[in-house]
Amino acid sequence: MTTKRIPIGRPRKGQLLPEALDLFREMKTLICTCPPIDWEGKYWERDECPGCERWWDLHSRLAQLLPGIRPWHWPVIQSPRAQCPYPEGSYAAAQWRPNEAAQARWRELEAVLKERKRTAKYLADHARDCTSRDRSPRP
Repeated sequence: MTTKRIPIGRPRKGQLLPEALDLFREMKTLICTCPPIDWEGKYWERDECPGCERWWDLHSRLAQLLPGIRPWHWPVIQSPRAQCPYPEGSYAAAQWRPNEAAQARWRELEAVLKERKRTAKYLADHARDCTSRDRSPRP
């Protein structure tokens, strides 16, 4: 008996653009200076610090650059060290879960950034070795 082979439309794994890696690197350097949230007061009226505002601006740009990101993939990345921001014992705290897909994207970006740094170091060392060999007197 014969069968027809029907190709499966698997999504291609997109490549990360260098600009996306630059944005991620900058996001990792930002520091939050927000005061602690007063959950008893008007917490919805609090302002974000400049570091957090910049982080969310970069996050929005990163969402446009990463392959396969859809509007419902929010947040696009989340630190694997993320902790529940809600007060302990609240309904929101009971419902909060880490965004595993966003944390996986964070780890992927981190790994690519580390590999990029390692490759740049290797190329710099290799170029220095080649340059020093070119300057040495030939027998």
